[in-house]
Amino acid sequence: MESVERTFKGLSDAKTRVDQATQEDASFPDLADQLNAQSEPQNYFFEPYASQWTPQVAKKGSVIPLPGVVAAALDDAKTLSLSGLLPEIRSAWTSVDNRLFLWSYAQRGRFAAKEFDQAIVAVGLVARPATGVFTSKVRHVLVVATTVEVVLLAVVADDNQPESMSFKLQSTKLSVSTDKCVVRKVVTTRSGRIFFGGSDGVLYEFLYAPEQKAAADRNSLLGSALTNVPGVGASEGCRKVAHTSSYAQYLPRFLAGLASAPGKVVDMCVDHSRHILYVLHDDAQVSVFDLGANGDEIKAVCAVNLLADGAKYARENRRTRVSCPDERLFQPAVAGSPNPLKVVALSTVSPDESKVVTLVAVTSNGIRFYLTVFSRRYTYSGAGNYGRAKRPSRLEILHIRLPPPAISLRDAPPYHSKEGMQPGYAPGKSPSAVHVAFHRKGVFLCIEGRRDQQDQLVGIAHDPISTTALPVHTGLAARKPTIREAVSLDTCIGKVVDIQELDPHSSEGSESSWMAHAEAIAAVNASTKGANSGSKRSFDEMNTGIPAGSASENAPVVGEMALMYSQPSRHFLCLTNAGIQVFKKIRPLDQLHRVLLLSRGHDHKAVLTPFVRCFGEIQVVCMLIALACGVPTDPLVSETSTAASLITPRPGGLASMKSDDYIYTAAVQSIFEIAQGPPDNVAVEPATSTSNGTSSASSTRIVLTTEFGMSYQHDGLVAFACRVLRPLWTSKTLGRRVVSRVSNSKPSAKSPGYVTSFENVHSPEKLDEIREILFQLRQLMESAGPFAVSISGGAALENNPSLDGVLSESTEVGLSRVSELVMRHQKSLNEDQLKRETRFKAEQRSLYYLYQLVLRSIEAISLLRIAQEYKVSLEEPLARLSFSDLVTTTDGALAAKTMTKALMRGRNENNQFLIKQLREQCPRSSPCRICGTIRDTEACRMPSSAALLLLAKTS
Repeated sequence: MESVERTFKGLSDAKTRVDQATQEDASFPDLADQLNAQSEPQNYFFEPYASQWTPQVAKKGSVIPLPGVVAAALDDAKTLSLSGLLPEIRSAWTSVDNRLFLWSYAQRGRFAAKEFDQAIVAVGLVARPATGVFTSKVRHVLVVATTVEVVLLAVVADDNQPESMSFKLQSTKLSVSTDKCVVRKVVTTRSGRIFFGGSDGVLYEFLYAPEQKAAADRNSLLGSALTNVPGVGASEGCRKVAHTSSYAQYLPRFLAGLASAPGKVVDMCVDHSRHILYVLHDDAQVSVFDLGANGDEIKAVCAVNLLADGAKYARENRRTRVSCPDERLFQPAVAGSPNPLKVVALSTVSPDESKVVTLVAVTSNGIRFYLTVFSRRYTYSGAGNYGRAKRPSRLEILHIRLPPPAISLRDAPPYHSKEGMQPGYAPGKSPSAVHVAFHRKGVFLCIEGRRDQQDQLVGIAHDPISTTALPVHTGLAARKPTIREAVSLDTCIGKVVDIQELDPHSSEGSESSWMAHAEAIAAVNASTKGANSGSKRSFDEMNTGIPAGSASENAPVVGEMALMYSQPSRHFLCLTNAGIQVFKKIRPLDQLHRVLLLSRGHDHKAVLTPFVRCFGEIQVVCMLIALACGVPTDPLVSETSTAASLITPRPGGLASMKSDDYIYTAAVQSIFEIAQGPPDNVAVEPATSTSNGTSSASSTRIVLTTEFGMSYQHDGLVAFACRVLRPLWTSKTLGRRVVSRVSNSKPSAKSPGYVTSFENVHSPEKLDEIREILFQLRQLMESAGPFAVSISGGAALENNPSLDGVLSESTEVGLSRVSELVMRHQKSLNEDQLKRETRFKAEQRSLYYLYQLVLRSIEAISLLRIAQEYKVSLEEPLARLSFSDLVTTTDGALAAKTMTKALMRGRNENNQFLIKQLREQCPRSSPCRICGTIRDTEACRMPSSAALLLLAKTS
């Protein structure tokens, strides 16, 4: 029993270290904090990416050509041709006059076409239509705007084609008139709402679901009289409603020009997390609409002119802000001027990038406006608002970032390699004709090029390199966050019309993940209307009372250095009139992989020195362990993988993550070459935070005491395990409650008519991916000499506590001969030698329990996967636990035993294959390991299979 307690005590210590590393990763500075830091220059850099490494945004493969039918139709275009990307369904649309083509860029040959009576002017996609309108075969809905009406097309499964090739557009009777408004933009929400705007500057909503129309009537002062108001049309149970209006529509045509009307709508975007809608007009005015805490309302908040507010910002901050723009940049354009300043694009900022900054607006010369819709009082109120609905109240400029003074390396000043380039607009060298822009999660892409020029992609990405050089043996260095961005330039084939991220929800999970999450939220809303409705709620939601929809608003801000081990590489699609070009965000892990490949036969330590200087020893060790474990990377040393193969959906199953022999050998060798510090005589203080609660990720130390720190290889190993386990570790519960209606059952006092079960919150694909990496990590720890020796030493110390020598004088009597020798040896050491030996033993013990944590994590994931494979719901004791508690506590061990019993019930009672799976994949959860706890001596004497059967029957 004492050994069991000691084991769980050691696992608890390992959990504490992983928790500490997780907390450090989650303390990445908020974008607002980076923008507000004025102590250091917020410069742009070309180096070291231009000469030593690869640019952070690099072209991937060749152009994906347009389908032949689309290319031929474009050649015959008479009046108008438009295009756009629909990343939610991995497709693109192209309109040629009155013909619409929908084609998949991920699966060649997946194609559909539709012809209309009028020219097509805009297209949007409803990824998840509102319930109660379409049949189950309708996966998505296309919103097609022509010159006279807005029509809904159903995207349905084609029964005559295999699932992977199903693609068919079906007409519906749902349409509304545009009333002479030329629609420019269509946007939708995840709950299925449709908004559009165009030449008259009015925001319209297409109401096609009964719930939407009822909500519109409730929110409107006119109620059911909406149908009699100009600007509202109706057809077959659907209508449109104008959420903004202008007096000009009530005046005769010869007087309409005298009335002040809003400018034409040029862009719109929806913040799906905060439920806010933004509308950009061609006169630089931005309107803000609050869609309500649940996304089912709408209320106009404010409208501001960005150029006027930009001039005011420049006047007020020119003496206090670093690189503050000149007020003259925002002067109204003179009629006929060659380069009038315009706001060309809007991009929302997700809560996992900033809790304060909510919107980025981009001008035609590359200036970025960082804006917020929250009041200053709320911004600085801290955690007191946790769980409270945060609603917009204004639109205010927080920061204006000028473009780089040079976007081409040949135009850069001679000192740029050391000092970088201070933000500033330089005519002829800075962007001046931006017409398409994209911003998300630290990546800003803009297309520079006039109509008669070739388009160029300017890539500006957050640079993870520390802005302050750290001495080799410093501990956690407290510094203020600041903006540091790397600049790259690449050419585009054709004229770019749209930029989108390949998987726009990669930080939130796969496409299916967020859609499943949306279904869960919809089910929760439905459950409030009737007790017999199906619903899904996590235990965290039930305990805190915070809805699942607002959980994303409180997500921590985590940097790329922590996320690149558990999330795929980011790719961006540029749609041109020649096809699609793919650009990739190159991560530090990809850079390191490339450098090791190109340095074959050379001294690895020399090529790693720049990485250590830029990122710190712990981060480099963590990346080397990732390469040794086969974490997916792309070193970009060849063009063997085409862009088309890149964006094609991966086949079922998980590819092997084993690293090739050269990279494995080079990575393991490098781990122990650079990870010898810190010196024994350097005291490492415990982790401290900066004034804003952030810390340096590149120099984080995993500290057990204030007297000494662990080696870099130990801390890098802890950081890697933490980051691989992060998707599981940060979830507060493993299960989600599912309330399902019982078919053919009437509710009564004895039978409520519904059953409650618990489903896993993690997808099988994510569990398989993490387990595969942990397999490789286990093999690395068992085979790499220093790790294996430390684990063996830690095991010996745990099995023989007397070897530690830390005993009181009263217990020295009766010691064994070995213990007596250990005590004599320790008494002969001086203070420095004793500290060195104590640190060595502490690290051995720590690595041993980290190894045990990895083993138990593999078994826990295997148990969850077996439950998914056999479609067995999670038992409530297991579903209520977090993953960390499952693998490190006695409650977790008992919950695993309960889950094993549940798997063996019913038709699985005599399933020999399942018994073999449990015995091989989950040995600690099998009854033979647990029966000592429940004192089932009869089961203990039986073989493992028989014990499983007996305990399943007795349960």
